[in-house]
Amino acid sequence: MGRWQGVSLCLVVLAATLWLGATGQLALYIHPRYVTFTLMMAVLAAVLCIGAFVLRHGHEHDEGDEPPHSHEPDGSSSIRAGRPARWRNTTAVVLAAATAVIAGTLLLVVPPATLTSATASQRDMNAATAQGTADFVTIGADFTEFSVKEWSALLGQASSPAFYEGKTADVVGFVTADATDPQNIYFVSRFIVTCCAVDAQPVGVPVFAPGWADSLQQDQWVRVQGAFSANPAGAAQPAVVLMPAKVDIVDQPADPYEH
Repeated sequence: MGRWQGVSLCLVVLAATLWLGATGQLALYIHPRYVTFTLMMAVLAAVLCIGAFVLRHGHEHDEGDEPPHSHEPDGSSSIRAGRPARWRNTTAVVLAAATAVIAGTLLLVVPPATLTSATASQRDMNAATAQGTADFVTIGADFTEFSVKEWSALLGQASSPAFYEGKTADVVGFVTADATDPQNIYFVSRFIVTCCAVDAQPVGVPVFAPGWADSLQQDQWVRVQGAFSANPAGAAQPAVVLMPAKVDIVDQPADPYEH
């Protein structure tokens, strides 16, 4: 029975992978560059699983055609009483099918979802860009086109408020409360995905907005436009914050991650 369940569960997972790929949602779990490769491997694995299912069923069917015998004390043989092998195989198939149906239903009932502020709070904000991994040529750059990832990297490299004079930002991300000053500051956040959602790292632009929780909620997607300034709260971190001139609630973009 365990073999049947194993093959059935593999087929369910593979079917779910193919469904996510067909609906364009597989990128919620892995980097887009791996989507094609993953789908190709899923198709190959599905063929192998179906083949294993058919071969195993045929093998067990052949074994069930001949009933087991036992030897009597006088040397003769007789058919041993017991549960027929074919009945046991049918039971295993039914149980495996039920397991597959339950697993498949759960995959359909629970829709794919992006990572949230709950995950961001468990990982270091801007740790992926704090080491100055990005190399920006700022002369003549159009800072209004900078993404959350680019702004977070730049803020990690240059912490002097004077550097940001005349520079404005226009960023889209989800709301995450600042861990040290949640009443006054929130981050416009995104996740950087290198391989898959498991290794995703949160990055964000700090926004100074006292009482922001009265009008915004965590995980809400927003578009924030404004200019940078020294942190009015006088805190050491973040030293530079975005002073919002306009905040709009927006829909989650088709590709919510940075890559």
